[in-house]
Amino acid sequence: MKWMKIVLFGLLLVGCSSNTTVTGTWKMPNNQVKAKNIMVFALSHELPVRQGAEDALVKKLKAAGVEAQSSLRALGAKMAPGKTTREALIAAVKAKGADHALVVALLRTDTQTRYVPGATSYSPDPFLYGPFSNVYPGLYMQISEPGYYKQFQHFYLESDLYRVKDEQLVWSAQTDTVNPDVNIDTAAQDFSDKLISAMKGAALW
Repeated sequence: MKWMKIVLFGLLLVGCSSNTTVTGTWKMPNNQVKAKNIMVFALSHELPVRQGAEDALVKKLKAAGVEAQSSLRALGAKMAPGKTTREALIAAVKAKGADHALVVALLRTDTQTRYVPGATSYSPDPFLYGPFSNVYPGLYMQISEPGYYKQFQHFYLESDLYRVKDEQLVWSAQTDTVNPDVNIDTAAQDFSDKLISAMKGAALW
């Protein structure tokens, strides 16, 4: 499944609103090293998808007050997992001036079915209740709409911030994106906004 395309590039499902929620975070205790330049790694086998996701996060990080760069733009596709060594990757990241690396990856997906209760509304029946003076007090005919079941897709992502110099994890967050689809701008904005807001709140830079 083209998960990054689905999760980061579309959050509107047939007119149904969707959202990303940060479900949990962790921060290294007593970490005094602030991020100055973050390199973003969005794990996807599809280069256009990866590039779009990284660009969206880089833009939001810069707007939040920290320098950032896309790993694909900075290092190229040759530095993808399985195509290089750990030592070469770390050296390349350092050479680009990044002191932290943000890695975003899909953990799992699931589909949940929920019951949507029926609605009750009222409409006047002037033929039944007579003239305005009789209808006005609130004699209305009840109309009931039946409830129904609806499926919601959940995509759970993990975002980890590493300190480059010693490769230590300094911050981590898990997010839940509901009802993803294929609307690129909406999903990238929603996911990026929630993630960067959580990072900024943790005073990581």
